[in-house]
Amino acid sequence: MNVAVKTLASLALLVYEKSQPTFGLQEDSMKLFRALYFILLMVLAAPFSSAQADIMEDMLYENLNPKIEFFRPNQFSVAVGEPVLLSWSVQFARNIELQNETTGDKYQNLPESGSIQLFPNQTSVISLVASSQSGQTHTHTLQIQVVASPLKIVRFSASQTSIDSIQPVRLSWLVENAVNVDIYDSFRNQSYVNLGNQNYIEVWPERSAYYLLTATDAYGKKETARLEITFIDRRPKILAFQASSLQVAPGQMVSLSWTSANAQSVELIVNDGRSEQRYSELPAKGRLELPIDRESRCQLLVKNERGEVVSQSLVIRILQPQSEINFFYSSQVNISVGQTIDLRWQVSGVERIEILRNGVPINFGILPLQGQIQDRPTTDTSYQLVAYRSDQSRLESAPINIRVFP
Repeated sequence: MNVAVKTLASLALLVYEKSQPTFGLQEDSMKLFRALYFILLMVLAAPFSSAQADIMEDMLYENLNPKIEFFRPNQFSVAVGEPVLLSWSVQFARNIELQNETTGDKYQNLPESGSIQLFPNQTSVISLVASSQSGQTHTHTLQIQVVASPLKIVRFSASQTSIDSIQPVRLSWLVENAVNVDIYDSFRNQSYVNLGNQNYIEVWPERSAYYLLTATDAYGKKETARLEITFIDRRPKILAFQASSLQVAPGQMVSLSWTSANAQSVELIVNDGRSEQRYSELPAKGRLELPIDRESRCQLLVKNERGEVVSQSLVIRILQPQSEINFFYSSQVNISVGQTIDLRWQVSGVERIEILRNGVPINFGILPLQGQIQDRPTTDTSYQLVAYRSDQSRLESAPINIRVFP
């Protein structure tokens, strides 16, 4: 029986081999021979038991080489993390396995026809190996190219690109396949680093500035994007404020000049310690001449349309002449009861004077820096002149002692 089975198997093998493309048969003829081959197998197997049929199949597989009809991917190039689907069809193989030659991964006991989905994270060489029971093999190898996902800055924008006051501006971004994001701030000359887990920051530019976003991927590749913020400065400004002289003699004229920007109104306040003078509705650029009698503080105020105010002050000081009591004397120092005396004086470089009688000021009103008064002492009396500078320091004359006789 075994001899008969082996003979039939050899006949089937001969029919199959005649159907191979090495004989140069046309495709239709090859299909016909293959069909006859499988029909012959069915006819030959019918008269025998299942065990005998298995013996006949084993004999056929022992004499036939395994054949990989096709082994192909759905795509030869994928991005990192993207799947690839491998499909195959094999004939006359007892064992089929898939090997990733790059990583060493193996997938065994695969069916003759099937597919498998893999997720390669690097370029890989993958082989399909079909083996017969007698140790004959057929191998088909292909390569799957794995490319890094492209680094991309999708968006880099600002909540506003033009501002006219100091206020927060939100910078936001969207990047793909980046492991790190840095932003350089040209206004502050500093970088905000390691922003990979964020998608916005707030900045406070005080002038026009640019911001440079740098995205870096896992391979060190960098992409940049630049964003400009324009600062339109509408704040009130005093560009210049000066006096023709900051030290003058009493009563001297002083010229005050100024230049301002973004001004809706300009006002000048002059305070000499005794009174305050206001000059309103002044031009943005102008000049004003004033007489200065005392040390004065001059303050310029500039207000813009939003009501913001900026001010600048300067102080004009009075040049102090040398303080001096030039003379102080009496027309006579010995008198009889009922007689009058004339007190004469001259002082310079002082603000005011007073005359003391026995240490008590005589109420003669405001005395000039040069003058005379009469007095009629009834007893021995002492007179003294006291002069006060602008800082209220004192100059005192020598006392004049008047002797009064009965």
